[in-house]
This record gives sequence, C-alpha cells and structure tokens, in this order.
Amino acid sequence: MPMATKHHHLLFAAAAMLVLLLLPSGSAATAVEYCKKGRDYPVKVSGVEVVPDPVVRGEPATFKISASTDKNITTGKLVIDVAYFIFHVHSETHNFCDETSCPATGEFVLASKQTLPSFTPPGSYTLTMKLLGDSNEELTCISFGFSIGASFMNHEHLKLERANRLAAFASCFCLRCAPAIAWMACRGPGLLGCCLSRSCT
Repeated sequence: MPMATKHHHLLFAAAAMLVLLLLPSGSAATAVEYCKKGRDYPVKVSGVEVVPDPVVRGEPATFKISASTDKNITTGKLVIDVAYFIFHVHSETHNFCDETSCPATGEFVLASKQTLPSFTPPGSYTLTMKLLGDSNEELTCISFGFSIGASFMNHEHLKLERANRLAAFASCFCLRCAPAIAWMACRGPGLLGCCLSRSCT
C-alpha cells in the first residue's frame, strides 16, 4: 500500500475515534410496558427517552415520554414511583400541565425531571408512572427500566473527562503515526482550546 494512502487511512480512523470520544453523555430510547397489559388506556405511550443515560445520582435526569390521546386533557397529575429490585426508593407527584403544554390532545411529549438522592446506589431501577385525570381516573400507567451510574460526576467533570480522553488518544495516535501526520493537542478542557500541533516525531 502506498505511504500516502496508508496515511489517509490512519487519519480517517483517527477522525472516527475522535468523534466517538467527543460524543456527550447521551440519551437512550428505553423499552416501555403498560402496567396492565391488554388494557386500552386513553393515553397511549409510544416511547420513553432517558437523558442522561445512565442517570447521574444527585443530578436532574429528564424522562421524555412520547404519547398521544383522543381526549382533551386540561388537568391531571403524574404519580411517579422508583423501585430498586423490590424496594421502593423514591416517589414524586407532579402537575400534568407543568410537564407539558395544556390542553393536551393528539400527540404530545411529557418531560418529567427527577433528581434521585446522591446516596442512591448504582444499578438498575424501575420507574412506574401513572397519569391521573381530573376525576382521579387512570389515563395511563407505564413502567420502564433505567440505570444509575457507578460514580457521581457533574457536567464539568464529564467535560473534563472527555477532554482527558481526547488528549490521551491524541498522544497515543501521535506515537503510532508516520512523521508527516499532524495531530491534535488540547490546551484546555474544551474544543476551542484545541489547535493543530507539530508533526509527530
């Protein structure tokens, strides 16, 4: 293989790795189940997204719930319970219209924020959410799983960790690349602090 082509392949692989390293702590589509299978709930839930995933204990997590209904919902409440295996660990009640625009009809999205205590142990959890109408009737009830990470890191810590991973990768790649290939060297925790450095030696 010609040296120039080999260099191009190395640069392409490096760019792909850098993109993966710089991806933020993300979200994930989550499998969701109705509390009573086969029941025709007035509010249908099509999906749940957890941001961030895994959840960081002691910091807000947003549960985005995509739903639809033929009703015209002007009031109601969300009753949320969190369980760790069989143990109930957390509960909250929210005004429905604080979580979405009211009146809600057709397709809508609920964005419910939860902050689990910082002493919450890491692991897999189950969240159950009931939507109750103005007469306390059950409009829907769903449950889904989510994970809590093993360590507490705020957003600045996460950014610093990604910057450190980027710098470590750049150094590692520099040691393995040909002398003519330039590499990225970070001078700060953000991308704006990065610049093209000298060629590998």
